[in-house]
Amino acid sequence: SSSTFAAGSVSATITCASSSNKVVIMCNNRGNAGATTNLFYDISRAISGGATTHNLSGESRGMGVIGPSTDYAGYSGFAMNFLDSPSTTSALTYKFAFRNGDDTSAVTIGQADEGAVIVLMEVGA
Repeated sequence: SSSTFAAGSVSATITCASSSNKVVIMCNNRGNAGATTNLFYDISRAISGGATTHNLSGESRGMGVIGPSTDYAGYSGFAMNFLDSPSTTSALTYKFAFRNGDDTSAVTIGQADEGAVIVLMEVGA
C-alpha cells in the first residue's frame, strides 16, 4: 500500500563472467490494482555486497501499469523485457517490483506465485 517501489518475493540470480557483459531480463506475472488505484510494475536488482535498485527502468511509473478494476478479484497479466548493464561480476538478484498510485490502497502481484517467471541471460560485450 505504498507509492514507493518495493520488491516482491519471486527472484532469479545470475553472476556475469565479465563486468562488461549485460543481462537480458524477461519476466511475466499477474497483478491486481484493486478498485481505486493503479498498480505500477518494474524490476528490482540487488547486487551482492552492493546497492539495491527497486525501479531498474528509472521511470516514475515503472515499465507498465494495471488500472483499477471494478472486479476486485480479477488479476491482469503483465510482461517485461529489459537489458541491464550492471558493470559487476558480483551475484545479481532480480525480482518483480511494484507500487500503487495513491499511497493508500493495497495492490498485489502474483497469485500464490502462480505463473510468475523471471528468465535471465548473460550477453557478452
